[in-house]
Amino acid sequence: MEDLIKNNNTINLYRKSYHPTKGLGGDKDLVPSATVVNVYRRPDGDDGRTRRASQITFASEGGRMLVAHAPFEFDPLLRSQTGEAWLWDVEVAATPLSPLFAWTHIMNVHFNPKDPVIIAGALFTGHVATWDVRVGPNPTAVSAFEVSHKDVATAAQWVNSKTGTEFFSCGLDGQVIWWDTRKLTEILDVAWCDPEKGFCRPEAAIGATVLEYESSLPTKFLCGTERGTLEKVNL
Repeated sequence: MEDLIKNNNTINLYRKSYHPTKGLGGDKDLVPSATVVNVYRRPDGDDGRTRRASQITFASEGGRMLVAHAPFEFDPLLRSQTGEAWLWDVEVAATPLSPLFAWTHIMNVHFNPKDPVIIAGALFTGHVATWDVRVGPNPTAVSAFEVSHKDVATAAQWVNSKTGTEFFSCGLDGQVIWWDTRKLTEILDVAWCDPEKGFCRPEAAIGATVLEYESSLPTKFLCGTERGTLEKVNL
């Protein structure tokens, strides 16, 4: 035991090996810097249409990312334009692994955290859709028109569930809808972005633009609105 104690005491655990603003070996200031490693260009970038990147999301494994391209202005004339998102290998910038297609702009996409080959997305027409990259670039399921958002669906976000098939979506109609990918003809539940605490009134709802969910808080999520406010919602 004495030998072990002496060996342990030879190391000063509390010594400052470096200063956060100094270099490791001297007094020269450490200047933060960044370098562009890869540039990812969509294959249809020369078609003359401006398609902004509206969403970038990473898979939980496999080094893959998804980039959706959609307009930031919500012009009704844009509903008839086709949309796409591109699946990339982060280490390979030359060409994407696969496209995701839809009949309208894909506003937002997210990998299923439990099964990254399944993707959920929000569409410009108010629908939500899911894709399976093993099947092909077209949606494998689309929400029914009568239960979809009545305005642009702006975001889709997976939630922590036993089945791994449930997700939320929000839209400019002020709705937050709870879905199960196994049956997009029905909704599990719906909430309205009411700006007054404690209420959930459809007539007072304001448009929602973004969702965020943390699995460590399984009964709560945040919703950002077009007025710049944040709402915390309890399920």
